[in-house]
Amino acid sequence: MNKTMTSMAAIVAVLASVGTAGADEISNRGFYLSASGGVSLLENTDLKQGGVSLNSEFDKGAYLSGALGYNVMPNVRVEGEFAYRNNDLSKIAGVSVNSTDNAYSLMGNGYYDFNNSSPVTPYIGAGLGATYLTENGLTIGATHFNSSHDTVFAYQGIAGLAFNLMANTKLGLEYKYLGTADPSFDGIKAQYHDSAIGVKLTYNF
Repeated sequence: MNKTMTSMAAIVAVLASVGTAGADEISNRGFYLSASGGVSLLENTDLKQGGVSLNSEFDKGAYLSGALGYNVMPNVRVEGEFAYRNNDLSKIAGVSVNSTDNAYSLMGNGYYDFNNSSPVTPYIGAGLGATYLTENGLTIGATHFNSSHDTVFAYQGIAGLAFNLMANTKLGLEYKYLGTADPSFDGIKAQYHDSAIGVKLTYNF
């Protein structure tokens, strides 16, 4: 009887280990959906036109992102991402102004996951795509300017940590640096460089 119980315990232990390995394997294969939210830290920039350059300052803003991806290999994945960033323009040349800048990005990203035996997976990534930038209703004192927009080439670098919640669900902390070609708003040249820090939820299916 004792031998039988010992054998049964060994079988249960082996089945449990196989089941766990299978769950980990599933979590790193197939399609996945992700959603992110956090803070956008848009860098101050110089506005240039006709040899005149004025420094502009931005407030912290919101960052939202959604993506559909595919695990090509256990540690390599690709995805299509749509992201939104919103920041208020607070000052130009030290003078208080009112305006809102929005950025809508469509990116193709690639990732490399540093898989290991712990429940935490570090990863890095990079992406290329396009960003549609809008400057909405700049107001300086009693003077109001029309809204303007531009679509420009965009690139980004990504780094993060993913924590296993369940076999098919991960919660992560992620940093993204987004840069673009210089946009032009009604002949005024600018730059766009943003750092986004957010929380990311990923579901594999």
